Amino acid sequence: MDIYICSSSMAVSAILTLLGPDPERGKFKIITTYPAGRMIMGKLYGDENVLSVEIPAQNRNSMRPARAINGALAVLSVRLSAGKILSSYSGHRVHFFSVAFAPVEFWMVKKLSANNKVIYHQIVAKPAGFKKTLSLKTLVYKAAYRILYGMDVEVGYGGGRYITYMPASFYASTVSEEHLWDKPLVIKENAAFLDKLGLDLKGKEILLAPHDSPGNGITGEDEYLKRMDELIKALSKNGLLAKTALKPHPVWRRLYGMEKDISVAAPDYVTSEIIMSSFNCVISYASAALIWAAKSGKHAISLLDYIDPIDPECREIYRRYLDGESNGKICYPKNIDEIISAVGLGCDGRKS
Repeated sequence: MDIYICSSSMAVSAILTLLGPDPERGKFKIITTYPAGRMIMGKLYGDENVLSVEIPAQNRNSMRPARAINGALAVLSVRLSAGKILSSYSGHRVHFFSVAFAPVEFWMVKKLSANNKVIYHQIVAKPAGFKKTLSLKTLVYKAAYRILYGMDVEVGYGGGRYITYMPASFYASTVSEEHLWDKPLVIKENAAFLDKLGLDLKGKEILLAPHDSPGNGITGEDEYLKRMDELIKALSKNGLLAKTALKPHPVWRRLYGMEKDISVAAPDYVTSEIIMSSFNCVISYASAALIWAAKSGKHAISLLDYIDPIDPECREIYRRYLDGESNGKICYPKNIDEIISAVGLGCDGRKS
């Protein structure tokens, strides 16, 4: 049996690419670590083929003492209950996809590696652009991983953000096979999945894919709200808003200002890659959806140069990531006129 661990939108798309719309029943199991993953996998492959191992969002990654204690208890509870189930799996192939921010997934991989063959699919490059730093917060992260998950972790810092990821020793001790991902993540069987989800995207050409950069601590809320409202007004003025549909992020779901007035392409638990084949142009701040849009020949427009981040270094970290993964095929307009021009090129099927 093949076991797939799903802890991100990217993993959802990878699993759908590997399994297709109609895999043989009884030959696979999908383990999800977040609600949107559980919902989309359950709808597409049946709840009986999905195992949910989740820590409630309010109990994750908090530095506040009360929340940290509740979070620790939640992690230990999940480890106890899920550990018994994971220990029963033996002789299977385990597939995982994450590079960072996935402690529950990494713990499961370590647990499952004892009696199963672990296959790591490297979809994006391992973290770069984040500096290793010694600080109280770094030490807290390292201690928390050691106590709660029994693992050592690397902590990087850049652009005002911390990132946690596993050291090379983790892969050396748990992974049997490692593959560089060489498949498109824009789902080719688009019609089959859309039919299962009951989605109709006719008449839409532009996909707006926000991922709550204020909630992520990347941009200020006032800056984001002002800029996005200006963009949406410009799309309307130029006759493009009727061709636009919005897809909320599966995890960072909050919408701001006029974003709430745009027709929704799909529920938040549906990943952009499932519906992307129906669009010609994708607009986002720094979502991975831009990478797969660019790689599949769509017109990918990043708003990195249009909406100022809180920390300027953050912009460069994201730009290196997006350019590196897309081979420089993403465009970065700086103002409304440039955005409208880029959108027009995308809708006409031409490249800038």
